[in-house]
Amino acid sequence: MKSFKYISKSKISKLFSLFLIGIMALTSNFAYADNNNEIASGIYTLANETKYLDGNEIGDSMARSYTDENMTLEKRDGKIYYTVGLSGAQYMDNHRIFINDESVEFEKVEENSEEGTIKLRFEVTSPDDNILIQMYVDAMGRDVEYQLIPNLDSLELVEAFEESTPEETKEVETSSEDTESENTETQVKESSQNNSSNVMIIGVVVILAIVIIFVLFKRKK
Repeated sequence: MKSFKYISKSKISKLFSLFLIGIMALTSNFAYADNNNEIASGIYTLANETKYLDGNEIGDSMARSYTDENMTLEKRDGKIYYTVGLSGAQYMDNHRIFINDESVEFEKVEENSEEGTIKLRFEVTSPDDNILIQMYVDAMGRDVEYQLIPNLDSLELVEAFEESTPEETKEVETSSEDTESENTETQVKESSQNNSSNVMIIGVVVILAIVIIFVLFKRKK
């Protein structure tokens, strides 16, 4: 009996542990989803931090001085875009952006050759994705890279967007399909009615022709 109780308690303990792990995993997933969904559609400004990956103080200082302290976040159609400004572009070349260690495409939305500044816009999957900026520095003759860390606590709304939800879009599409279906049914009914009317007219004409021929034939007799 003691061994049975011990085994039962052991199994219950393991099941309880698995249950807790499952709850924690679900909770973390919900938290991750909320972090993305809690931002309403619109344009925001926010501060950022930079971190030179080699841990060099001079590198940290350069990364900070060549990166605008404020950036923008744009959420549109469920997608999130960051726009960051860089200076000293005349000394740098071949800019690259990595999101979660994967190279992504970006758009150069602004460039001032006289001041040596550019602004790059790129998409992220989540506001707190890991962002790395790489570039070739002519004076150093090599690539440098540093981490860009958005400060989401400093998020400030600049312009809100009124966008339809997926449910509303689906309703509009369904309504449009229903309208097209109704129009098609109406056209089919009208065409059917017209065909029926034409058949009736032809039938009446044929009957009248037969009657006239029959009457004329009788008169001749």
